[in-house]
Amino acid sequence: LQRRMGRATVARPHIHECFEALYCTQGSFHLRIGGRPFDLHTGDMALIDPMEAHQTQAAGAGENAYIVLKFMPQVLYSAEQPLHEMGTLLPYLRFGDTHEKLFPAQAVREAGMDATFGEIYREFAQRGYGYALATRAGIGRLFVWVLRRWHERNAVEALSETSARLLERAFVFIERNYAQEITMRDAARACDMSYTAFSRFFSRYARQGFAQTLLQVRLKKAMFLLLTTELSTTEIAMQTGFSTASYFIQRFREVNGMTPGRYRRGVTP
Repeated sequence: LQRRMGRATVARPHIHECFEALYCTQGSFHLRIGGRPFDLHTGDMALIDPMEAHQTQAAGAGENAYIVLKFMPQVLYSAEQPLHEMGTLLPYLRFGDTHEKLFPAQAVREAGMDATFGEIYREFAQRGYGYALATRAGIGRLFVWVLRRWHERNAVEALSETSARLLERAFVFIERNYAQEITMRDAARACDMSYTAFSRFFSRYARQGFAQTLLQVRLKKAMFLLLTTELSTTEIAMQTGFSTASYFIQRFREVNGMTPGRYRRGVTP
């Protein structure tokens, strides 16, 4: 439970591998998630994806408070049916640009997620017998609600186990090789598919082209390096697969509305 009196910085720009959910219990906050500003008021909830840069500032004149819940994506998978569940979760975990970041108080309350947040907090704070299972169950309820809202708005096609496995192989290939000069033909080979079949498959289930997906991965890695290292713009461009620093700056500005240097210096609004 984070509390601040008056206007003050709660969390400076940072990035990590966890999901982070914020439920405002009092006052208000200014958030910046992935370069976009949001206002979090009492009863609202925000959800930040893994590896998404974010920061928080208390905005109310009096006391401001929120519950912060962090959990790794692996919490959402069971040991018994990981591939079956991957078909449901993989599209959400991969399509970060379509996610709803701020959930208004009325929707949170009507779905009972305010009570769920309270239960998770109490279980974790009291640490009674079985609290870890109870906490995980609460996270599951919370995320299912988020997942269904997202699915209703995006009409994402469900993945079979075979399709989920193939799409995961494609994304793993990108994650492992984004710093190199790779093409869709290379990814098709890695998935044991023809170029044409892979192109149709990836566009259908990733809901965007291979080149756009590769660019998103490279920019997200670059944002992480901008916030966590002192590497120069040129060094970051080379480490994240961009052919030149000028091309990196151009694409970064197109997506984020600012240069990498400005992003590094001026993430704070």
